[in-house]
Amino acid sequence: MKKAKDLMNNDLTSIGGGSFLSDAAFLLSDKGISGAPVTDDQSRVIGFVSEKDIVEASLPGFVKIPHNDAVIMPSLSRIMGGTENSRNMKVEEFMSKDLFYVSESATFYEVAELMMNSRIRRLPVLRNGRLVGVIERGSLLKAVMEMNRA
Repeated sequence: MKKAKDLMNNDLTSIGGGSFLSDAAFLLSDKGISGAPVTDDQSRVIGFVSEKDIVEASLPGFVKIPHNDAVIMPSLSRIMGGTENSRNMKVEEFMSKDLFYVSESATFYEVAELMMNSRIRRLPVLRNGRLVGVIERGSLLKAVMEMNRA
């Protein structure tokens, strides 16, 4: 059975907790990812910042629209470029501190259950508190397809 180490990619993209939200927005946009682990000055993972966290922090008073209505938003880079307050806001103030993660030895089923039940798109894989990889939902889909072929 596949383990987390077989599902993860070695993308160690992370952002420091003391970084500005605008820097996080540009990083996510440039990398084409929906979120990234947040690290302290000793490279330990202390949280996770997502596009949603950044948009909500940058648009105080943002009204959540029912899921049936469509909304077109500009790119995060554009939102952050036009939002003066974001230049002074730190990632550590708005990151998710309730971190979901797995170890390299977690089974495929443990990973799938955590990601699907918690609606996680990117799941950090940690060894001794430090980032060693990230599992994306697409990796789960690929593994399911491979299991169905066998």
